[in-house]
Amino acid sequence: MHRQIIYVLLIAIGSAKNLPAQDFKPDCDFKIEKTGERKYKIQVNNFDSLQMGETCFLSWMNTGKEKPDGELLVFDEKGRKRRLAVYKSGIRVGTHYEWYDTGELYDTTIWETNMFFNSKGYYKSGKIKTYRHKWYRENAVYTSYYENGQIESITDYSAQVDKTYYENGQIKTDKSGTKKTYTEWL
Repeated sequence: MHRQIIYVLLIAIGSAKNLPAQDFKPDCDFKIEKTGERKYKIQVNNFDSLQMGETCFLSWMNTGKEKPDGELLVFDEKGRKRRLAVYKSGIRVGTHYEWYDTGELYDTTIWETNMFFNSKGYYKSGKIKTYRHKWYRENAVYTSYYENGQIESITDYSAQVDKTYYENGQIKTDKSGTKKTYTEWL
């Protein structure tokens, strides 16, 4: 049995070594092109893989570092519009947009300061998937929805509410308040 596990691990490691290097190392050299007055664009290869987890692309986009004042439109390797961000004096401002690779709106984020925002995520159908109000604040409210419009979960830090629901609207868990235990319905 141990010999079989070791053999499988050696095959997996050998396969990983044969994969192209670009599958593991994202291209982080983003070249900004001016397209008009206070309008710029960049093209990002492997856009969808760079969206997963913290990467050099997300770190770069989420700061004002090396960004010109104005709108920055991000295209993927196939020339599809994927993000629109606005920067002023190195700070994210205004409404930012993100799109699925098929063109439907994925997310809108309203930056009121570089650290304070409201955001809505969408299903491809256009229905709201998530709503995040006062992100990363002690009075933040996070709500996620099933595609049928029912609330999937709600977390309200100032009201000490933390609940999840089944798709039919029935409550699933309630971790609200200062309880050390919580209730779950099956």
